[in-house]
Amino acid sequence: MKWRKYTKYVGGLVCLFAGIHLGNAYITGYWRFEPFNLGWDTVGRGIILLIIGLALIYWSE
Repeated sequence: MKWRKYTKYVGGLVCLFAGIHLGNAYITGYWRFEPFNLGWDTVGRGIILLIIGLALIYWSE
């Protein structure tokens, strides 16, 4: 399985984008978490991306 050799790099890129997403939520002040604020969306997507990236790194060789 040659493709598993490269999944750690893809996972690293996904984690990078997750960090950018979470950093964007922090810098722009989305931490208010009002019911219709973008904070839940931004943080939720960042955490999901982080979990996917870490899973890809874990499953790589």
